Amino acid sequence: MEKANTEIKHLFPQASTVSFEGHPELSFKLRACTPRIYAEMEEAIGSVENQLSEFSDEGLSKIALFLMNNESRQHFKIQEINQIDVLTGKETKTKMGGFKLLAHMIESVDDLFNLYGAILQSLGYERESIKSIIKEIKNSIEGKEVKKKMMNQNPSESIG
Repeated sequence: MEKANTEIKHLFPQASTVSFEGHPELSFKLRACTPRIYAEMEEAIGSVENQLSEFSDEGLSKIALFLMNNESRQHFKIQEINQIDVLTGKETKTKMGGFKLLAHMIESVDDLFNLYGAILQSLGYERESIKSIIKEIKNSIEGKEVKKKMMNQNPSESIG
């Protein structure tokens, strides 16, 4: 009987934590998603499913902020960010907050996968399903990169 309770528990949304490589000192807590939170997200950002399938830093950041507890959200108040213009080298100060600040913190694909996994856990996906989904996305991304390289390769180069 105890085993059945454990299995059922994994079918329900669970709180999760996410951190990013560029900011190891920070971690953010995402609440377990309730039907009310899910409905609020859908009303504010549109289809959560579409945001998840697009796998963009901004879309995932929107979902993550809805799921974050209030203590974690405090970090995403409007702040002044120093940025370097890649064309001119000029330093500019930009005010940024909310999901744009969270998206700005994502510095690698691994950060994006960490955020994605935490969101899926908060939405109620089982850990094994999360691993499987992430593996499938990674394989898809790698496949696109290989295909892109092959398309850009000069045919005479492959003949040898």
